[in-house]
Parts: sequence; structure tokens; C-alpha cells
Amino acid sequence: MNMEPGKQPIEFYNEQLEAHQTELKALQKKKSVFGFLRLGAVLAIILAFYLLFQLGWMYYTPITIVLAIIFVRLIHIDLDNRDKIVFTKRLIAIQEAELKCLDFNYKHNYDGVNEQPVSHYYADDMDVVGKASIFQYLNRTGSEQGEKKLANWLLYPSPLKNISERQLATEEGEKKIDWIQDWIAMGQQERIEMTMQKNLEAWIAQPYSFKNFRHWKWLRFVLPAIILTISVLTMYDHVSMSFFYL
Repeated sequence: MNMEPGKQPIEFYNEQLEAHQTELKALQKKKSVFGFLRLGAVLAIILAFYLLFQLGWMYYTPITIVLAIIFVRLIHIDLDNRDKIVFTKRLIAIQEAELKCLDFNYKHNYDGVNEQPVSHYYADDMDVVGKASIFQYLNRTGSEQGEKKLANWLLYPSPLKNISERQLATEEGEKKIDWIQDWIAMGQQERIEMTMQKNLEAWIAQPYSFKNFRHWKWLRFVLPAIILTISVLTMYDHVSMSFFYL
């Protein structure tokens, strides 16, 4: 959902909030259903093994494998559903935070006090950063880099070309509020800081140790071949289980 022309922001965010709350209830119901299905799959595996064991491995093995695959698939679907629950809760929190900001209650946003320059022509007089500042009202960043970028835009003048580009980007973003909120929600998963960026850049700059060691390239083919060969030989009793475990 994106904001329709003429719609009041309070109305829009309330509709968003209601939609996400409805979605959350549906996801939580699915979570309960998946829990019962997982339990049923486990019981079915035990029951199939118990009833078919005396008939031989040719009967109980295929059924047990199929039920195990179903169980693993249910776990995968349930984990995906749980991720959606967490993500939807973040979206709900975003709508609630936006409604607070519209009521001029934005103290939950970071105030940018660490970006306060020692001396500045207008930062103190116009409350650019700090408590109850322009920065705090506008701040929707999810990283230390984003905070520094926003503070830099507010504290220092930009060329007219950059200002025009930002205005166009703002107009475009107004049409894609769902996309923006999804990015905000993803950014809340784990805050990105300057130390993380520096560590990543240092890791990328390190020399590639195995680039010139050609023998490592063969291992990606040799090791799976060895493992599959030993597994097949073990199934036909040509290799002992102790060697297989080794």
C-alpha cells in the first residue's frame, strides 16, 4: 500500500497498522498449525517404523524417508513463517513510531548528538542535531553510516544539482512507502556500524591465499566422490560401518 493523493498521513498509517496486525494474526495461526503438523509427522515416522519394521527394510525405509522429508519441509516452512512474524512485528512498530512522530512525539529516534560539531554557524540556533532537533524528527536511519550522511546533509550546504536530485528521490520515495518501510525493517535486524564496514573492507583487501594453489580446486570434486563411493559400498556391505563412521 502506498499513500493515495489527498489521504491524510494519520489515516494512511492507521490503515497500514491495521493491515499488518491482521497479517500478524494470520501468521501466528499458521505457526500453531505447523506445530501440530510437525508433531504429527514425528508420530507418523515412529508409527510407520513400528508397524513396518517386521516386514523388512524395503518396506519401512521408503515410507520413513518420505515422512522425514515431509518433516524437514515443515520445519523449513515454519522457520520461514517465523521470520515473517518477526518482520511483520517490525513493520507494526514502524507504523506506531510514525504515528507518534505525527503527534510530535519523536524522542524514540536517535538525536544525532554524536554528530554535533564543535562550532557551527547555525547548528545550535536552529536545533539541527540533538534533543528535539530536525535530525531527530527526520531520522529513520538504521546504520551509523546513514546517521552521518543525514547529519552531513543538514549541517553543510550542498550543490544545487544534489539538492534537485534529492528532491526527485523524495518524490519517487513518496510513491514507494512500502518499499521504504521494508528497508527500514530489514535495517532493524542488525545495526550496521563503521567498525563493521572497516572490518569488511580490511577482509576484502586481504590477499587470496588459495588463488594460486591449484590442488584445492580438485578437492571440490574428489572429496564428494570419495564420500559417495564409501556410502554406496557401505550400503552393500563391502565396507564396515566403523570405516564408514571414520
